[in-house]
Amino acid sequence: MYQLELPDVLTCDEDSLNELYGQIIDTVHSVADSAVPKKKFSKHLKPYWNMGLKDIHKEMRILRSIWLQDGRPRGWHFPSYKNYKTAKTTIEKLIEIRAKGGNFLLNFGPDADGNFPPEQEAILNEISLWMFINQEAFENTIPHQPVHEDNLWFLMGDQGNTAYVFVLEDNWKYGERKTFSIKSLRATDRTKISLLEGN
Repeated sequence: MYQLELPDVLTCDEDSLNELYGQIIDTVHSVADSAVPKKKFSKHLKPYWNMGLKDIHKEMRILRSIWLQDGRPRGWHFPSYKNYKTAKTTIEKLIEIRAKGGNFLLNFGPDADGNFPPEQEAILNEISLWMFINQEAFENTIPHQPVHEDNLWFLMGDQGNTAYVFVLEDNWKYGERKTFSIKSLRATDRTKISLLEGN
């Protein structure tokens, strides 16, 4: 607790007021030094900040640094613009965003002649083929609560009688069988399970 000693009788001359003002300022600084933390404030720290966002932020800073080193290029023909996401990464992001009730916008940029670079065209073809097979799961569907369990993401048919489960598994070898247990969905005797893989 800080206390300021005031004289019994205040005189109104300039020297007395300046001395009193100096004591007040010193007291305020003493209180601030003991009460306000000295730790450096992170201006970009938000309540939702996590390690995943930290990694993305770091990657974006590296890409910006490369862009600056390249002289701030503005055209698609510069190498720094050719850091494309894979079709797998894009499809996984689409599943996550759609399961959370969002929309996903893809940006494919043609060159000056209106042609897509071969890398972009290959990615777009792979995404289109996947969407052709799995289109049913994205039409007239709504998010399910919870939106996922581990690597299983859910969408529900808008009638509430169909569930779509997306399995995002990295190390699943062709022909290998796996068993998944889903806690948030209940099956009955009449429940049917099928794959959208071209059936």
